[in-house]
Amino acid sequence: MIRSASPNLKKELRKAEETIEILQRENDELRGEIMARDERNDLVVEEIGSKVDKLLDFLIGGNKNEK
Repeated sequence: MIRSASPNLKKELRKAEETIEILQRENDELRGEIMARDERNDLVVEEIGSKVDKLLDFLIGGNKNEK
């Protein structure tokens, strides 16, 4: 911080620093939420893929039995 700054400027700088800290904390929280959602999305995609594979196996197996 600037030593020769006026009291008003020092006050504004402190407020700005506090605001930056708050925004950084919020940003970290949002990143955590996004990462958790990405993990959940990956699990959902994996589950859907597994079900599609089972369906395809059933359909392909069913067609082999019909021949």
